[in-house]
Amino acid sequence: MVGASCLDVFAGSGSLGFEALSRGAKSVTMLELNSENFEQLQKNKQLLQVDNLELYKVDSLEFLSQAKAEAFDVIFIDPPFHKDLISKTLVALFAAGFIKDSTILYLELERKLSPPSLPNGWQSYKEKTTSQVQYGLFKKIL
Repeated sequence: MVGASCLDVFAGSGSLGFEALSRGAKSVTMLELNSENFEQLQKNKQLLQVDNLELYKVDSLEFLSQAKAEAFDVIFIDPPFHKDLISKTLVALFAAGFIKDSTILYLELERKLSPPSLPNGWQSYKEKTTSQVQYGLFKKIL
């Protein structure tokens, strides 16, 4: 994580992004649509006095389709469950250029779902499953 630029696509409480900052990330960009969650993210940013955190109150898919693409080192994708967002998010990220060959993807989804399809060369290198959740790290094998 040290020196990494990170994108937290569905930030929620911000735990993934704040953890990345605590482990030395160079910068974190968080996207969150829910007003209450976003207000709490702003409060936490102020409380922790971090200046390398950008917060956007936006629909993540709209942001990814409209924003000027910036490739990130690490991307966290932990969308709200039961909304079929993980595949749409991956398509948007790859299409817009947010992902480079060295990017690490963290994906979290319901256990009952099949893992999403990734482009050729992208593989899981660490996965875990709990009673309700599956999550893992994916990277491009060069």
